[in-house]
Amino acid sequence: MIENKSAILLKAFYAELIVALGELKKQITPSDDFDLPAFLEWVSSKQNCLPETNEDVYKLSRQPNPTVDNDDPEPDTSYIKAMSAEEFWNVIDLVDTRALDREYQKQAMEPVVGYLELQPVDKIKSFHNHLSEFIYAIDTRKHCEGTRDEHTDDSWLYLRLYVVAQGLKYYRKVLADPSAMQKKYKSGESLMFVASKAWAKVTKDEASNFDSFTFKGFGSFVNDDGWS
Repeated sequence: MIENKSAILLKAFYAELIVALGELKKQITPSDDFDLPAFLEWVSSKQNCLPETNEDVYKLSRQPNPTVDNDDPEPDTSYIKAMSAEEFWNVIDLVDTRALDREYQKQAMEPVVGYLELQPVDKIKSFHNHLSEFIYAIDTRKHCEGTRDEHTDDSWLYLRLYVVAQGLKYYRKVLADPSAMQKKYKSGESLMFVASKAWAKVTKDEASNFDSFTFKGFGSFVNDDGWS
């Protein structure tokens, strides 16, 4: 199983910290009031219980630190259900699939962006979360093997976005039967950015500032159940 990138970075941090403290140990005298061996053991133990999914990383980050006063409120995720799954798929039906197959990514997504620009911010964010949920559901070993190709993180993400862009009927078929996965590589990369573009138009802000929490994220090879 390929680990979540956040977990890999955290493990690398702990590994480097252990090395640094090992060097520090050489400088500490017996009179110093610090139990370094116990601390090193504690740091090592943390490597074995790090999160491996976006949701687990998020939950860990929200745990209170007993040594720090943290009055930060929980993020508002009430928007998650602002758009129904039915409306999400109705919006997906606006994708110009012919343009997408011809690799005219911007043209293919213009109708979707146009629709979302007329919606409240909460619905735009909810659309983004639905998208992450649906691509996560087909992030499985069987679905990947159904393509008969090897994939990088990006290519596997873009192909799953392409599957969603084809609409609910095809998506349901693929979800139920991994062998029905798109065999020839196609990219739906632009679908990942329609929410941020619409959000920028509605808020008069930069698309790069779009920050919408999603429970599943947009990673590849991160569905633990699907890759176990």
